[in-house]
Amino acid sequence: MKRRNLKLVAIATLVGSFAASCTLLKDLEYTVTPNPIEQHGDTCTLRINGKFVEKGLNAKALVEVTPVLINSDGTERSFKTEFFKGEKAAGNGIVVPKAGKSFTYNSEIGCECGEFAASELKVKLLPKKGTKVMDEILTDKIADGVIHTPCMLMTDDKVVAAEDNFVRVTQHTTGVTINYLKGKFNVRSNELKDQDIADFNAWLTAAMTNPKIVMKQVGIMAYASPEGEIEKNDNLASDRANSGKGAMVNIMKKAGFEAGTQDGFYNLMPKGEDWAGLKELIAASDHPDKNIIISVAEMNGDDAKREAEIKTLAHTYKFLEDDIFPQLRRSQMTLSYDLNGLTDEELLQWAQAKPDSLTIEELLFTANTLVDDLNEKLRLFQVAEKVAPKDWRAANNVGYIMMLQNKMDDASAQFEKAAGLGSDPIIKNNLGVIARMNGNIAKAEELFNEGLSAGPEAKYNLGLVQIKKAEYASAVDNMGAFETFNLGLAKYLNGDTDGAVAAVDASSEATTAMGHYLKAVIGARTGNKEMMTTNLKEAISKDAQCKPKAAADREFMKYFEDADFKAMVQ
Repeated sequence: MKRRNLKLVAIATLVGSFAASCTLLKDLEYTVTPNPIEQHGDTCTLRINGKFVEKGLNAKALVEVTPVLINSDGTERSFKTEFFKGEKAAGNGIVVPKAGKSFTYNSEIGCECGEFAASELKVKLLPKKGTKVMDEILTDKIADGVIHTPCMLMTDDKVVAAEDNFVRVTQHTTGVTINYLKGKFNVRSNELKDQDIADFNAWLTAAMTNPKIVMKQVGIMAYASPEGEIEKNDNLASDRANSGKGAMVNIMKKAGFEAGTQDGFYNLMPKGEDWAGLKELIAASDHPDKNIIISVAEMNGDDAKREAEIKTLAHTYKFLEDDIFPQLRRSQMTLSYDLNGLTDEELLQWAQAKPDSLTIEELLFTANTLVDDLNEKLRLFQVAEKVAPKDWRAANNVGYIMMLQNKMDDASAQFEKAAGLGSDPIIKNNLGVIARMNGNIAKAEELFNEGLSAGPEAKYNLGLVQIKKAEYASAVDNMGAFETFNLGLAKYLNGDTDGAVAAVDASSEATTAMGHYLKAVIGARTGNKEMMTTNLKEAISKDAQCKPKAAADREFMKYFEDADFKAMVQ
C-alpha cells in the first residue's frame, strides 16, 4: 500500500508540475521557413516567425525558448536559446506584453552531409517564475529537417596540364661579311678565302642534302664608312650591295643551288654611312676618347657636321681611319632559311627509340598531342623531367597524369615540386584542387583566385568552392564554360530549375543514377510528379542505394504518402 500511495503522489506531483508550467505559458504559434530546413554550405539556418498569443506569457514569468532538431535515432542538436519575459518579470529577455507579441527568430548550426536527414524540429520551453524553475515542455513537431541537396556535389575538380611551346618550323639565318678598301666596291679574291666564306660553303653543301632545310632569301646590307661626301657614300654602299650579290651568286652557282642564282632570291639594302656601326665598335673599344666619339655619333641632323666634328679630333681620327673605318666598309649577306622539325611520325618513333634525344618542347608536344594512353603520357612527361629538370611544366604534367590516375598523394608531391620551380597560375590551380579535395576550402579558394588566368578550369574549380560556401550565383557564373552535373546542381540551388535540367542533360551524368536523381528532385520541387517519378525510377534502377536515400530525403516529403512514390521506395 505504501508503494501504491507513493506512486499516486508522484503522478499527482508530475501533473501538478505540468499544470504549473501551462499556467505560466500558453502554446506559441510558429511558422518555419523554409520547411523542411535546408543545409547550405556547412550550416543549417533556422528562421521562425513566432507569436505569443494574448496572455500567452504570465506577466511575472520568464521562458527560455530553444528550437532543437531531434533525429530519428534520438540524437539532438540545439539552436540558440532565446529569452522572453512577462511585463513584470525580472531579468533579461524580450518583453512580451499582455496583448501578446510577434517575434522573428534566426539561428544556425553546423551541419554535416546526411546528418539529421530524418529529423524533426521541436521546441523546448523552460518556464520560470522568480526563483522557481518549472518542468521543461517539449512541443510537437513544428517543422521537418534537413534537406542536404548541396551535398550531392560531385568531385570533378579540373587539373590543368601545361602546354608545350613546340614550333615545327623555325626560322634561322647564316651569312658572311665582305670587306672593301676605302672608296672601292670590287670584291677582292682574298676576301673570298676568309674563314666565314669557307664555313658558309660547307654549310651550303650540307643544307642542299638536308630535306628539312628550306633556304628562303639572301638579304644584303651594304655600308660605307662615315667619311667623305655623303652622296658618294650612298652610291658606294649601293655598288657594294651589288658586288656582294655577285659574289654570293657565284658561290651558289658553284654549289649547284639554282634558286640562289636568281635575282628574286636577293634583297639588296644599301645603308649609306654606318654611324650605328661606328658607335657600336667605339663602345666596345677602350679608346680614351670613346665617349666623345659616341656623343658625336649620337648627334642628330647633318651627317656632314658629324664628320667635321670627328675630324677636329686629330689623334682620334687617325685611330678611326686605321682601326674602325675599315670594319665599316662592308656588305653583310644573310641567308634566311626554315628548319623543319620532326614530323609526327618521327616524333612518335623517337619517343620510343631515343626519347632522351628529344627536346623538352618535342617531348611535351608528343605527350600532349600525339599520345592518348595515360601510361605512355606519364612515361614521356617523366623523360621530360630528366631532360629539363628545372622546367616546372614537366613536373606539373607528371602530376596531372597521376591525378587522372587517382594517385592524389603522388600528384600532390609533383605539384609541390612544380611550385618549387615556378609560380605559374596552372600550378596554383592544381594545388588548389589538392587543397579542396583535402577539405581545406579556404586555401583552395585562395589558390584558385591566384590561378584564374590558368583558364576556365580554375574558374570552374572556384565555382565548386562557392557551392560549398552557398554562393550559388557566383558558382553559376564561374562554372558556365563546362556543362556538368555540378553546374546543374549550382543552377538548381540558385533557383534556376530549367537551367539545371538543361545542364544535367548536357553533362556526362545525364543518364547516370546521380543525373536522374537530381532531375527527380527538381521534379518534386516544381510539383512535376511525372518528371519526379520517371527520373526516380531510372535512378533506382541504376543504383539501388537511391531507394533508401529517396525514402528519407525531405526533397520528396510532399510525396511521402503518395502511393506511386511509396511503391518505388518501399
